Amino acid sequence: SHCVLACSQGERVAAEGIGVWNPGFDVTPGALIRGIITERGVINNDMYGVELETDTFNIAKFIAETAPSSTVHEELPKPHLPRPIGFKALDCGKVLDYLEGNMRLKDILGGSKANWKAIEVGDGNINFVYVVKGVKGDLVVKQALPYVRVVGEDWPLPIERCSWEANALTTHGKHCPEHTPEVFHHDE
Repeated sequence: SHCVLACSQGERVAAEGIGVWNPGFDVTPGALIRGIITERGVINNDMYGVELETDTFNIAKFIAETAPSSTVHEELPKPHLPRPIGFKALDCGKVLDYLEGNMRLKDILGGSKANWKAIEVGDGNINFVYVVKGVKGDLVVKQALPYVRVVGEDWPLPIERCSWEANALTTHGKHCPEHTPEVFHHDE
């Protein structure tokens, strides 16, 4: 359906023309964040000549400029979180392969991957988020990476955060199904 967030159980719940936003599939906009506290200091969204109230944080530049010098500081050990066995980052093609291998999700979309279209809609900082349009219906697919995407594996993140989000959405859905996206599938 074209109204993924504006409809519930096939019925429109938001007025025509109303924009909708689901924080379960998004992050706080950078324009609302003044700074990010790290073990190397605070990165502000205006540190590199960027106007305030933008959504731009030059994290890679901040990390490069604040990296400890081996002549001044002892190099800190790199943090390490275990990477799930068999983990593969998705792209628009791989997400279609993944969905085709899950019969329940394939049935929701209808047809086969040759009839589906995947569009990446995430902001690109941490997770991959795709809208997949099928013959019978549409799905939103979110993949949590085991690290901050814009920085790389030097900034690991717990992969379990996606499970926490799926559990929260499932719990919310039990209490307010008309306003909560349904979780059709979740991989540990």
